[in-house]
Amino acid sequence: MKISKRIMSLLTATFFIFALSINIADASSKESLVGSGRWETAIKISQNGWKEATNAILVNDNSIADALSATPFAKLKDAPILLTQSDKLDSRTKAELKRLGVKNVYLIGGMNTLSTNIEKQLKSENMTFERISGNSRYETSLKLAERLDKEKSISNIVVVNGEKGLADAVSVGSIAAQENMPIILSDPNNGIKVANNFISSKNIKKSYIIGGTYSVSSSIEQSLPNAKRLSGNNRNETNAKVVEEFYKDTDLKNAYITKDGMKKQSDLIDSLAVGVLAAKNSSPVVLVGNALDSSQYDVLNTKSFDNIVQVGGNGNEDAVKDILDLQEETIYRVKTADELAVALRKADANDIITFKPDDNKKITSSFSIETKKAITVELEGLYTQTITVNMPNGELTNKGTLDGTVKIMDIKNGTFINEGEINDIDLYDSNGSKIENKSGGDIWVLTISSSAKDVNIENKGDISKVTNNSTSVIIKNSGNIDTLGGISTPSISGNKPRVDDTDKDEKRASGIYPTSEPLSSPKPGYINVKIFTKPEDTNYKIYYRVVSSRPSALYIGDRIDTGDWTAVPSSVLPFTIKAENGYYIEAVEINSDTKKVSRWGKSDYIDDGFYLKSETAKGLSADIDFDGDYVKLTATGADPGCTVYYRIVSKKPASMNVGDKITISNWDEITTNRVKIEAKDVKEKYIELVELDDSTNKVTRWGVSDKVVE
Repeated sequence: MKISKRIMSLLTATFFIFALSINIADASSKESLVGSGRWETAIKISQNGWKEATNAILVNDNSIADALSATPFAKLKDAPILLTQSDKLDSRTKAELKRLGVKNVYLIGGMNTLSTNIEKQLKSENMTFERISGNSRYETSLKLAERLDKEKSISNIVVVNGEKGLADAVSVGSIAAQENMPIILSDPNNGIKVANNFISSKNIKKSYIIGGTYSVSSSIEQSLPNAKRLSGNNRNETNAKVVEEFYKDTDLKNAYITKDGMKKQSDLIDSLAVGVLAAKNSSPVVLVGNALDSSQYDVLNTKSFDNIVQVGGNGNEDAVKDILDLQEETIYRVKTADELAVALRKADANDIITFKPDDNKKITSSFSIETKKAITVELEGLYTQTITVNMPNGELTNKGTLDGTVKIMDIKNGTFINEGEINDIDLYDSNGSKIENKSGGDIWVLTISSSAKDVNIENKGDISKVTNNSTSVIIKNSGNIDTLGGISTPSISGNKPRVDDTDKDEKRASGIYPTSEPLSSPKPGYINVKIFTKPEDTNYKIYYRVVSSRPSALYIGDRIDTGDWTAVPSSVLPFTIKAENGYYIEAVEINSDTKKVSRWGKSDYIDDGFYLKSETAKGLSADIDFDGDYVKLTATGADPGCTVYYRIVSKKPASMNVGDKITISNWDEITTNRVKIEAKDVKEKYIELVELDDSTNKVTRWGVSDKVVE
């Protein structure tokens, strides 16, 4: 759970931002694996990741090239990577080997890299050892690849330049280890000649080249099976490409921040040492300079990390601060679609945007929620038009009433959560999606397109209809689904739908998309209609009509009487019609000869965009008298043609407006101006009164009692 750092508010007129409250906690916590030198840093990494270990990897702290390919093998052996000098076993490293209870040590590199004296010292500590080395760093990388494949078959490989690509090698080391991919070093002169036979003898499905063509040539790329190159303008951008390619999840455990080796190549040893720990935690290593590169900023902005871990010091402190600031949680409160657009641009990873219109207002225009950032957007209030969602790393929660259509284009790594009411959801996400309808959530129609893939739905509330046209849908239903339709049957566990019309829905017509919008100068009862769909050919014609309730789709082949419909003008321009708020536009294409339906569609809820200034309802009052175990309520009498209702509420309610519509199912009618209520039901509560016009069910007067106390 992320902790709020700031709460922000956007003002439409000026877009000023100010803090409403401040909490000193960060969204991501900070950890440090920083020793007094590289040996101590490697030991701190080991202590952080291993309480004990049977195996350990030993490398020369001044010969990083020999050890570049060791990380995947270290992960396979669940072994920390520790450092020593070339001619003796470092005393601090020896103490760490003993703490771990290591029995087997793998020496990476030849005798000049790690001398026989080290072997003797290990033997004297009753530790066995094995040396993995070749005549060059390229052969050593091959030996490690062969060992990796021998113990666990490989299917993918990584290729980096063995001299210019040291930063690229440690950049990809953690994911290579995580995915059991050997790191093959390419010789600037001979390319991957030393490893060609090995590569060709394996069934390699994917080859990743890290670095540009200056590091690994195009000819090498063409020789590799199914090659993909990841490269940037510098080592930091290449690192960002690696993170973007391999770490698809939005929520990640750690980010390990290391120096990029631009000042001193030997600084890369920290990245090498931490690579296997990062792999154990399925987390990336981020190579940084003095500050965070813009490409890294953009990629990390799509992620949410539990911990930011500084590895080594003296050079990466500012970048660590940049990432912590980026991961800081800020809450933006917005009231309009324009403010939402500003907040989406300003927000960073972990931020929350709460979109709530002012009281007595609603959002009557269509808008999009589009961002790659790992943020959360919450909707409250009333929205009458289309909301398009494209936030592959974010989360969207509805707590309001969405009377239009929600089009989910991409919410791949996030979740769409509904706690309110939604008229229509159209799901097109081909990258995988999750929808949660909570116990209080109500969805009228959920339509899953044939293009949608890997859809997971958890329903604890009410869904009137699920129309499924996708072949990969799983529904966990502990709530209520009234009707199941569409051309494909999903996998459903829990409660079964009341009606299954799946086969019948194969013939439902679709393909026309009418929309409505207010006039440029809103006029009550008038709207512009857009129906840009063209008839299939001259034998077909498209018609429309205005209907008072949400229409159900017609079936292909249905016959209709065109006398009830109006032909759509041939011009592609919007046309103006008269229509009441809350109605719908229904459109249909028919064959002019047979009068049979071929295509069909409907608009969202109509809203003409014209609003009168709200008038607060008032004029009702109640006298409360206690009579033993009862309370006698005497209310203002109803006007002619109206009825007064009451209800008991725990909190003092806000006043209603004249003309509001309410649902009276949870109110009780007052028939004789007097009501007798049990005292225990009303003590310390309020009695709310409302008068409704009998012909329209709209509010005419309103009132509320004081808190009921004896």
